[in-house]
Amino acid sequence: MPADKPPVVLSGRHIINIIVNPKAGRYCSKRMHRILAGVEATTHVIETTHAGHASELAKTLPPDYPVFVAGGDGTINEVVNGLITAKQQGRTVPPMGVIPMGTANVLAYEMRIVNRTQSIIDYINTAQVIDVYPGIMNNRAFMLMVGAGPDATTVASVSARLKSLLGKWAYVWRGLHTILHAPKEEFTVCVDGYTYKSSAVIVSRSRHYGGPYLLSPLAGLSAPKLVVLLLKSNRSWDLLRYAICLILSRLHMQPDIHVLQASNVTITCEKQVSPLPLQIDGDHCGSLPCKVGLSSYPIRLLVPEFSNF
Repeated sequence: MPADKPPVVLSGRHIINIIVNPKAGRYCSKRMHRILAGVEATTHVIETTHAGHASELAKTLPPDYPVFVAGGDGTINEVVNGLITAKQQGRTVPPMGVIPMGTANVLAYEMRIVNRTQSIIDYINTAQVIDVYPGIMNNRAFMLMVGAGPDATTVASVSARLKSLLGKWAYVWRGLHTILHAPKEEFTVCVDGYTYKSSAVIVSRSRHYGGPYLLSPLAGLSAPKLVVLLLKSNRSWDLLRYAICLILSRLHMQPDIHVLQASNVTITCEKQVSPLPLQIDGDHCGSLPCKVGLSSYPIRLLVPEFSNF
């Protein structure tokens, strides 16, 4: 599915647009200025001012100039959805790159972007293009994953204030609370026509989860299918074991984890008494039921030179 990767040269008269989320978890204006000073192109910086603004901006970007997103995975998700919407409307869109400045920066890990200032400058100046087909969940695009179960409940319970105060630790704190106290649910998951029962579901394009932690080696931005992880047990001890195994990058090896490859996934919960949250690329995004598949429209993704995708 990926296209050839001709180098994108950003020098001389070339221009790049940079969408910046100044409220991103690890945004630093001084570091941003150092990066801009090293870029071999004219840069046009646009700061977001409200939720959804990055998506609005992406819909109107000229196709001739690459766009880099300086923020976290949530800001990147907004831009991806803006670009996909523009494509659906028949417009040509620019290639997209990433400047990691968020809380987890999972996509940056997936793209093998080294999060050091000079490394990011070199990446911007020598980036190459590949075509990546995002996932689609209930008509919303995602680059990383969709989750239903304890991870989605955790994400939905982390307020913006708590996230700004504690960063990644906000998810650890709320995750422990979810494991110990949240109601346990059973999901019905239809994977390419086959039905399974599960206590939690992750549908992923990304090999990584929560940062550098390996979710499944079968996943990948250029993989031809989605990867589905079905977590069977809903006991608190087992949920804690799953979390520890994820941190050790061994979750996919557990005997009570079912790992599948799929083109189409449907997730429902027959016994739910209130809306059950979903997470998409690490942010709360609606509730069950949901349908998950692959987009028909690719994103032209700017990746580091000589990356092996």
